[in-house]
Amino acid sequence: MATDPADPHGAALNRAFGYPYAIPGASYLLMPDGTVRPLSAVDLKGRTPVLASGSNQAPEQLRRKFGGHTDRPVPVVRGAVAGVDMVHSAHVARYGSIPATPMACPGVTATAFITWLDDRQLARMHATEALGLNYDVRPLAGVTVTQPDLAGTGPEAVDAPLAYVSRWGALAVDGRPVPLAAVPATGRTHRALGQRDVLTHARDRLAPGADLSAFVLAAVHDPDERARRTRALAADAVPLAWDG
Repeated sequence: MATDPADPHGAALNRAFGYPYAIPGASYLLMPDGTVRPLSAVDLKGRTPVLASGSNQAPEQLRRKFGGHTDRPVPVVRGAVAGVDMVHSAHVARYGSIPATPMACPGVTATAFITWLDDRQLARMHATEALGLNYDVRPLAGVTVTQPDLAGTGPEAVDAPLAYVSRWGALAVDGRPVPLAAVPATGRTHRALGQRDVLTHARDRLAPGADLSAFVLAAVHDPDERARRTRALAADAVPLAWDG
């Protein structure tokens, strides 16, 4: 997404409203220089599968996270996961968005990307995920992701991948969790929303009548305001239904 360096507010708003950014329709390799290549034969030995629920599916976000922090490609493999959906978490990220978390949702099959990370890449990913504050990292016991793109190059089914699970629960709108509109899924019974709509809901709930851009920028620039909003959104969050 193009931004004007002379307009930092515009750049901040583009980042907030753009979440979860452009998600490809097929598996890919993110190269160390930030370029994207189609997935080809790849050795996954020694790599850890990590389920991407939101922006970690998108090259734009992975470039932010891994730029200068890896000398090896990152395989990002598209598949499907039954019994799981990607929903908005009941918290506000430091860049102003209301981000994602996986949620146990019987009857739903969501498109899922797995990032296959070596030890250095995994440590870097952990460092970007606000562990202990907004997320916990855990294996999703009983969850299997099928990866047809990997036929002949790696495991086609991945059991219990690691995932970053929100500590705050799922954002509730009318008492229901809110799936990400950018993530395709079948079997949903709850309405999916895009980021602008979700932020509008938060604005209407927490600061009725406020200008939406000003509302978002206040969260970007004020950690205390982000924390206040997170506590308010989490007060009636929907439990994610993971065991343990």
